[in-house]
Amino acid sequence: MIERIRPCFKYIFLFLFFFLTLVIFGYFNNQFDPIWNYGYSYAISIGEIPYRDFTLLTTPLFPFLFSIGLRLFGHDNIIFLIEQALLLTATFYFFFRLYDKKAWIMLFVMLFPFLNNIVPTYNYLAYFFIVVVLFLEKEKKSDYVIGFFLGLIFLTKQSIGIFMLLPTFFLYFRDWKKIIKRLIPFFILCIFFFFYLIFTDSLFSFLDICVFGLFDFTNHNTILFTPYFFISIGLEILLLFLWKKDRGNVFPCYSFFAFSFLIPIFTEYHFYLFFMSFMLSIIPLICLPKLYVQWVFILSSIGLVLFNFFFVYQGVNTVFLQGIPNFKYYLLPKGSDATFYQTVKLYNKYKKDGKSPIFLGTQAIYFTILNEERVDYFDVLNRGNYGYRGTEKMIEKIEQMQAQVFIINMDKFQKASFEDQLDKEIIEYVIENSKKIDSWDCYYVYLKE
Repeated sequence: MIERIRPCFKYIFLFLFFFLTLVIFGYFNNQFDPIWNYGYSYAISIGEIPYRDFTLLTTPLFPFLFSIGLRLFGHDNIIFLIEQALLLTATFYFFFRLYDKKAWIMLFVMLFPFLNNIVPTYNYLAYFFIVVVLFLEKEKKSDYVIGFFLGLIFLTKQSIGIFMLLPTFFLYFRDWKKIIKRLIPFFILCIFFFFYLIFTDSLFSFLDICVFGLFDFTNHNTILFTPYFFISIGLEILLLFLWKKDRGNVFPCYSFFAFSFLIPIFTEYHFYLFFMSFMLSIIPLICLPKLYVQWVFILSSIGLVLFNFFFVYQGVNTVFLQGIPNFKYYLLPKGSDATFYQTVKLYNKYKKDGKSPIFLGTQAIYFTILNEERVDYFDVLNRGNYGYRGTEKMIEKIEQMQAQVFIINMDKFQKASFEDQLDKEIIEYVIENSKKIDSWDCYYVYLKE
């Protein structure tokens, strides 16, 4: 009985470790992607339809899964973080099945260097499914089951899903029965998704945003020749060498196509997702005494979290928000919480007759969630987010509005550059065609009459 209970301790430790890390560093780690993904999940939990009611650049499995907890237990950010901690813990279940005690190496890898890799986004869910597929490959499970999980990757992020289908063709190009067995559940899931889009009257919106609109997104947001691009090319060459050396090893092939995490944005966050996939092929090659590997990497991971807490993010100078709906356990730097409260007051000041102001900037989703309002296309004001000719269509929406109040973070607007995703053209249009009626600190209020 004791032997059955003891293995549970490591999963309890991992859940608590990830949960506390997410709470402590939730604001600091990649501030934008997690809060936007939280907003998408929140929107679905209140009955909104992706693509039709709000913009979403990927297939919608992540927000659908994470909306379940928000629907059942409330919309608080803490529920969203608990779901991610559970997903991270589930990932380690498969790590242990793949690597035994050497799985603890991945704990350090996932946290290094600044804890950005564990935040809740659709990218991480796609990574989780890749780990599951590798486990199924290693255990030589049914091709139908593997095809099903490949389909789930596609439903999480379509671009990664297409790339993750390619190893099947490269590894088993002479075994068409095997390939077809995998394609059957893959396409059944795709057909199911197609009928979902038809049923919810969101097919054309999906095609506009996620297919035709990708030309706009790529043109505006492609970040290519960064140091991470050249490092990634080097890792790809190494993976090709490992695959050529052992053609029967499926791991390097899947890791090679995980390069898709970086397309088209070669930033730190996307690079480390690819690096975590790269490490899936490297860990079996690492020779360390099993007796020590567990404690070395557990203690190293705890040390890395503490180092970031005290020296990088200065967590001793942070404070939880108080009295803000759905963000009661949201940790902010001391001083910025006062700014948050004042901004909320400014937002509520111009919320009249059931009509809310439109916040133009990266913080918009906060005010939508804390006021329990509906998410719309303005909540994630990123270039390329609204389909083909998206910016022009959003400006046309504004032209048709009457007596609409806008709040703009002028500091963010003025500092935004070409490398940033913030759609400055929309904000410029509002500034030029509206009247400034109020301000507080860097927040300007405009009225379009």
